[in-house]
Amino acid sequence: MHDSYGDGWNGNILSIGNENLTLNQGSHDEVNVCVDNTSECLDVICDGGQWQEEVSWSIYDAVSDELLLEGGAPFEGSIGVCSDTDPCLPLNYDYSNTGSNMTLVLPDAAIEFTEAIGDGYLGVFYSNSNGDLICSGSAYMNGEETAFPAMGDDSTTDEIDGLVTNQELLWIYTLDNGDQYYLTSFPHQGYTFNGIYYIEGFEYELVNCSDVFGCTDEEANNYNSEANVDDGSCAYDGNNCGCTDPNYLEYYTQGYFAICSNNSCETPAQNAGLSSSSFNQPLNTSINLTLGLEINNLFIPNGTQVAAFYDLNQDGIINTNPLVTSSGQVYYECVGLTNYETSFFAMAIWGDDPLTEEVDGVPIGAENLLFALLTPDQSVVLFDIIPDEFTYSPNGLYAINEINLSPEISGCTNLDYCNYNMYATIDDGSCSGSYGCMEEMYVDYDPSASCHNADLCDESWYDVFVDSEAQNEELNSTITEMEVMMSDANATISSMTDMVDELTLMNEEMSSDLSASQVQNEELNSTITEMEVMMSDANTTISSMTDMVAEMNIRISDLEYENDSLNNSLLASQDELAQSNSTVDSLMVTIDVMALDYENMSSVNDSLSNPISIDFLSGWNIIGYTLQNAQDAVATFDGIVDVLSVVKNNAGEVYWPEFGFNGIGDLIPGQGYQVLMDDYYEGFVFENLNGLRVELSPTIPQWAIDMDVYMHPNDIKTLVRVVNNLGQEVNPDDEFKGAILYYLFNDGSVEKLVK
Repeated sequence: MHDSYGDGWNGNILSIGNENLTLNQGSHDEVNVCVDNTSECLDVICDGGQWQEEVSWSIYDAVSDELLLEGGAPFEGSIGVCSDTDPCLPLNYDYSNTGSNMTLVLPDAAIEFTEAIGDGYLGVFYSNSNGDLICSGSAYMNGEETAFPAMGDDSTTDEIDGLVTNQELLWIYTLDNGDQYYLTSFPHQGYTFNGIYYIEGFEYELVNCSDVFGCTDEEANNYNSEANVDDGSCAYDGNNCGCTDPNYLEYYTQGYFAICSNNSCETPAQNAGLSSSSFNQPLNTSINLTLGLEINNLFIPNGTQVAAFYDLNQDGIINTNPLVTSSGQVYYECVGLTNYETSFFAMAIWGDDPLTEEVDGVPIGAENLLFALLTPDQSVVLFDIIPDEFTYSPNGLYAINEINLSPEISGCTNLDYCNYNMYATIDDGSCSGSYGCMEEMYVDYDPSASCHNADLCDESWYDVFVDSEAQNEELNSTITEMEVMMSDANATISSMTDMVDELTLMNEEMSSDLSASQVQNEELNSTITEMEVMMSDANTTISSMTDMVAEMNIRISDLEYENDSLNNSLLASQDELAQSNSTVDSLMVTIDVMALDYENMSSVNDSLSNPISIDFLSGWNIIGYTLQNAQDAVATFDGIVDVLSVVKNNAGEVYWPEFGFNGIGDLIPGQGYQVLMDDYYEGFVFENLNGLRVELSPTIPQWAIDMDVYMHPNDIKTLVRVVNNLGQEVNPDDEFKGAILYYLFNDGSVEKLVK
């Protein structure tokens, strides 16, 4: 059991015989049940809840792991032994929803054949990869006009699981008594994706039990020499071929989903760095713009998601990591997300909440939004809306009927700036900020930098401290070595002084005999001169070593000062941590108080049970839904539809009468809604309609396609009135502490405050 949104099945129940199953919460669950499908026919029904487009399920045999049946909601079918007839061909008229189909319409004229041969099941069949006849759509014929879908092949899987474009339709009719007939429809038409086939009549002939179905054309790639009945499956070189890679634009623009490749994929789709992880559920900021879409110019697979993105922090990229506001709310740079529909559908694009410091939504006046598709195979395709003159405004309404898959991306194209966008094709002049090291614990810290570059943080103050300690130890070792050297030099000088004294004495003793020792005296004098030079050099060396010792002592003093500075910074950081912990404790107390106030408000709200009359003003109104049961929004507001323009819930979903679109579904007890009125209406009361529903067919009028962009007036912002959760006008001074109040201004903006 699977839910595409991840919040459970919202009341839908899957019944298999007497077993009832559901997905209470989350996106996936597996359950084992014991039923007998070997001798019994078991009814399979899935229905009974809301948001049925999110529901899917598959039933497997627990022993063989064979897929028995799959579907969504609503669904009616069966598994097991369900036929008491013995038809000529063992045909199964059950079919699966592949997400691709055409509609077969059978008016009274087309079903006249049932009067001649009787009631039974009529189906459209195709041959799968194993050559088995598989039903792509069926209905029971009992003389009444009807319509049913013919399912097409799912291009996201390798198997053939439906009809392909232009394939011949094989009609087989099985009577209640087991007799079978081939039917030929006219006018003649093959399968067309999203097409509607109005059948004017049928010709029929009795089935031969020895018939073998397949392609009977020898020129076809899949010619079957044993077949004697052509089932319309013949495939030829180039037939139904095209671009099969969803990462290329030709896949969406060729007008059909190809089942074979002809190497026509040429233009890669842009993704601007977006991936499947970028498609996150946006934060409900209570401020949104409604974008209505009806995309008919492209072939887009069912199951595709549509999203809007905005670079909230202006760093040049769309971040996928969650961000958190000061109040603890999680938000992303995905600001709008919904499922693609083949008809008109709507998407809320969430704006920035002015009550928070963070930019948590699209700012007013923003233009550079990105739009993208996420296909079932996780391919991301960027697109522009047409017309593209889009400027964000709260409560704005835009109707879009065409998109462009080759958009121009605006941004900073200079990689020297903080907000450089590597995917931008047009420089919008937004380049700003210089890179630098913004970590204060690093020597390379640059207080003038606008954005951080870790590569520029080369050396931390801690590393400097460690290095200085090592240098200090090395200096002390050097000083010790120098002291040893000085001691050795002093010993050498003392030794040389003794030698000079001895030589002087010898010179005096030999001076009496000058003639005999003249030559020896000159030699001694030369030796003395050399020793004096050595003594001078030694004195110079001692002086130099003394200077080095003085410099090292200065360096040691500087390192001791730097060490003291680092210790002071560490103490300051510890003080800041203590202050932060104190702030967190204060916030926890505030949260406890707000929780108590919420319980009090809930108690007050539960006490309000009397019917409440609401006077609608022309323009935007905020009201609360006061009934204790959910009921259809269309039926609820049916009495005022002539003056009603738009109804929006807190999730940005809309009931849009003029477009025949109900994205809200049911009104939910206790929730508030925004109502846009074309005129004043007095005395509206919510009436219990006992489950009455009104079905709509979504359309988009031509005036909406051609309309000018709606903008709120730029006059002076003034307060119109203050209302409570029930939409009643109140005086804020008279309300109790903790009451939730809504301040309505003349520009259509709303501020929600807690007294």
